[in-house]
Amino acid sequence: MGPDYRDRPESPTGAWIAMTTLQAMGLFGEAADIAEQMAALGDRPSYAKFEHEKDAAYNAVVLREATGGHERAVADGNKYLATYGTSAEADEVVFQMGRAHQNAGHAKDAAELYKRYLSRAKNLDHRAHGLVLLAQAQIKSGDERGAASSLEDAVTLGTHRARELGSDGKYAAAHARYMQGERVLAKFEQIQIQGDVKQLKARLKQKTELLKEAAKVFLDCVSMGVAEWTTAALYQIGHVYEAFAKGLRDSPPPPEVKTEDQKADYQAQIEEFAVPMEERSLDAFENGWQKAMSLGIYNQWTAKMRDALGRLNSELYPPFKETGFEVRSQAPLPLPALIEAPNRPVAVAAPARVKK
Repeated sequence: MGPDYRDRPESPTGAWIAMTTLQAMGLFGEAADIAEQMAALGDRPSYAKFEHEKDAAYNAVVLREATGGHERAVADGNKYLATYGTSAEADEVVFQMGRAHQNAGHAKDAAELYKRYLSRAKNLDHRAHGLVLLAQAQIKSGDERGAASSLEDAVTLGTHRARELGSDGKYAAAHARYMQGERVLAKFEQIQIQGDVKQLKARLKQKTELLKEAAKVFLDCVSMGVAEWTTAALYQIGHVYEAFAKGLRDSPPPPEVKTEDQKADYQAQIEEFAVPMEERSLDAFENGWQKAMSLGIYNQWTAKMRDALGRLNSELYPPFKETGFEVRSQAPLPLPALIEAPNRPVAVAAPARVKK
């Protein structure tokens, strides 16, 4: 695409082949450079008429975001929208710009773009995913009410329109429900064990009720049938009960508790809550482990549940170490698939339509 060749009729074809070949080699940064150059030459006759000129401009956005060039991805997105704002891919570009802003730490800008995207997105899977990302951006920007609304909308899609959702949409909806459980736990954490001894029992009851609420949300997440979030939720239920019991026992008595009688009374109040919490923790881990095994799910969460069982009941669940047992679970790919490279250097590949 040098100045001596950019106006030649074969220039855009050669540039396209070079870009898609670099993509296939995993050299996304170099491919992005060529995609951006092709987009910049869109006013040249040879490029303006080229069938993949728009696809190159689109790929510039995806490639830059894939390589961490968040600011350039936003700039490329704005250029794309200025030229192809009415295209079918325009919404996807807006979505990618939102991700770029979010990954760059610009939560408010990301939220605005996600809202713009959601106002037009008709695909339910895309909507569910967009709502989760919007909620994450809203949480970072301090918009708690907005985040609660976005998560509720995503969960509603997962519960009331589950038959219309694909695997990506169901994954996003289950993630949203899990996030709702995390928000209940955040309220739980805000209530301090330390404080006026006379109000200790009331505070512990309040924390217990929030734990029950969180457990209910996580169990609901399990019912949504997504393996990753099912096991994460099952583990979380046991973990919060175990952590609460440990936190109770590790909490030092307040300064006003001085006499032996006062200390005994304080410890009795602590044990009244700690013992049942520990029992619930063991039950939750056992039920979670058995559920995961019945479903044939083996990932990082099932491994953590098994480790927890070994901590709480080493007689029934001795330390479990097995070569090769370390497993990894992975969320859906964070970016859409790129347009594929040609199989042969002399052929120009037709663009594969991107799905989010």
